[in-house]
Amino acid sequence: MKRVFFILFLYVTAVSAADIELHRVSVMVDDIKELREHCKKALQEEQQKNETLQKELNMALDALKSLRNQIKSEISSQKECIKSSSSDENSFPKLKTKEASTEKITVFKATPFRLKNDAKIYDSFENPKYLFTWEKGRSFTSNKKTDGWIKITGYFVNRVWQPASEDLWVHEEDVLQRESK
Repeated sequence: MKRVFFILFLYVTAVSAADIELHRVSVMVDDIKELREHCKKALQEEQQKNETLQKELNMALDALKSLRNQIKSEISSQKECIKSSSSDENSFPKLKTKEASTEKITVFKATPFRLKNDAKIYDSFENPKYLFTWEKGRSFTSNKKTDGWIKITGYFVNRVWQPASEDLWVHEEDVLQRESK
């Protein structure tokens, strides 16, 4: 009988130890599931951050490329200006007789214009000297023109109009007249 109780005791002890071990494993599995979910969420957040940073990087690279192209364009226009001003030509302007200067300047209501392509800007229409190039789409105003030329009386910098501080002329074929508001 002692043996039966002893075997019964061993059996109950073994079942109870197995039950405790089973509970411990079950708690560990639950902890692992919870940790896995936490890691998944953290990974998704990091992936979203990575995508956002990648988009910002691409935008910054595009802006940098655009700025680089603008600088190259400005450098090439400055080189042209330097080449044209340093040529071996006579630097004195050609004088015209009074009869030769018969082109009439037409004055009209100030009107906005826009360049329809990259255009060279000159200091005069009678004996034009190249100054620089303005890019396509640049807006300006004028109230004077003559045969084939329009005088730039003001232009826009960051959408703010400012008067031209010097005589600026552009070929009429390079401009489009904008509608006044």
